[in-house]
Amino acid sequence: MSKSFARGVIIVAAIQCFAVLQVGCGPSQEARRKQAESSQKLAYAFLQEKQPARALVELGKAEAAMPADPEIKNSMGLAFWAKREYVLAEKKFIEAVALDENYSEAWNNLGAFYIDQAQYDKAVSALKKALANILYPTSERALANMGWALYKLGKLEEAKKSLTEATEIAPNFALAQKNLGMVLQEMGDNPGAVDRFDRVLKIYSLDQETHFSKAVSLLRQNDRAQARVSFEEAWKLGPTTDIGKSARNYLDLLK
Repeated sequence: MSKSFARGVIIVAAIQCFAVLQVGCGPSQEARRKQAESSQKLAYAFLQEKQPARALVELGKAEAAMPADPEIKNSMGLAFWAKREYVLAEKKFIEAVALDENYSEAWNNLGAFYIDQAQYDKAVSALKKALANILYPTSERALANMGWALYKLGKLEEAKKSLTEATEIAPNFALAQKNLGMVLQEMGDNPGAVDRFDRVLKIYSLDQETHFSKAVSLLRQNDRAQARVSFEEAWKLGPTTDIGKSARNYLDLLK
């Protein structure tokens, strides 16, 4: 073997070894996926414990491992929202739906975020995208949010329709029942509102706002005795809150 040939073999071998080292120097796709999933699980736990900063640390690791994962972007949106980093929250929700236009949960979260920011027209647009996916398994969430956004826009009939559909899909969805009660109360249907508030209280009897809203609708029906009972419940659940103080004022007037 000539020296030049031998050198050529050595060079080729070195290149091949370098290629092997390059492949082996970083984690595989499967390893990165597992790392991202582990970080996501920790992040979810931190979010449930109302620790968004710690959640974001874990989600940053997950995003570094899987930068094109829409679920990670969606979770980051929730964490930034919880930290009141509103610009970053919106950015991450938008990134999530850009990666998967059928990701209804992220569209719903974006819609809810816009409701929180009092941007109701934007909320309706986002929620329509969430509901466009016929396979969305928890469409009642988007319907409830849609109903509330429409209510805030003064579109009461549309709000009623959306919230009614949400309660038909999930009768025990207390927020949808409560919001429907609020819409019916605004429309002057106080018996219908009381019915919805009663459904909420069967699910969650300690909701101060629902007791108060029920009392208002009862009073509008001239049922002073039952209104007083509901105002008392609202007051007992939080005497020093704004709702509690308002309930106390009504109780004084109903003496």
